[in-house]
Amino acid sequence: LYEYRFLRSGAPVVLNSRKKLEVWDGRPVESLCILAEQGFGDQLQFGRYLELAAAVVGKLTVQCAPRMRPIFDKYNVCEDPSETDATHGIGICSLARIFNEKIPSGDWLRDKYNEKQLGDKLQVAVTWSGNRNHANDHNRSTVPGTFRCLRDYADLYTINPTENGTNGFSALDSDGWDKTIKALESVDLVVSVDTSIVHLCGALGKPCWLVMPLYEGDWRWGDDSMGHDNVWYSSVKVFRNQGSWENVMKEVCDELKKLSDGLRAL
Repeated sequence: LYEYRFLRSGAPVVLNSRKKLEVWDGRPVESLCILAEQGFGDQLQFGRYLELAAAVVGKLTVQCAPRMRPIFDKYNVCEDPSETDATHGIGICSLARIFNEKIPSGDWLRDKYNEKQLGDKLQVAVTWSGNRNHANDHNRSTVPGTFRCLRDYADLYTINPTENGTNGFSALDSDGWDKTIKALESVDLVVSVDTSIVHLCGALGKPCWLVMPLYEGDWRWGDDSMGHDNVWYSSVKVFRNQGSWENVMKEVCDELKKLSDGLRAL
């Protein structure tokens, strides 16, 4: 059903100026270009399928924005398919349709990340807002004060790229994905609204608590029957919002208190 995104009015256009590329159907070909689409989070989520695609094609190139090069540097990269000799192309999210027998492990970027050892006090990075052009941003983003209850149990940092230095939060350098990955190595946990940072954490295997939007939660995180679980990332814990930031953050703070108490008991 995810393929329906190409039939919806106003759906994002797959970036491809080379109109003669054939849509790849999964069979071996000499040269394939994986086309960027949707947002950065989608590319991080479905990047797990690249290794499967690379195993059945002669040459694989990933189209991406320049800032995503550190993510896809294991493969050939380009900004536009016209730069390649690719004969076939496919949107990165559609790889899940080609390789649909089993969802590969989500931590496909684990080799880029060094896990932090726990210290005497928890270090927690937060993200309270995402791209303001997102269709559901008015429900998924909030304000810094929503997360301030966490400071009772941890030192707080912000990886919000446009709001570093906010009162009550120390700033981490998140100017670029490579710097963001390095910054995440200095904290124990990430608590975030539904943005690409969650997908980065999942791809790295970084512990992350996702706070769902007030309304219209994204399909990929499942429904209430899944509790804190999701099918995409083992390191991501989902806190499901029932229309109240206050209530969901109380649940988050209660969980953080348990984690902090356990640390002190060591």
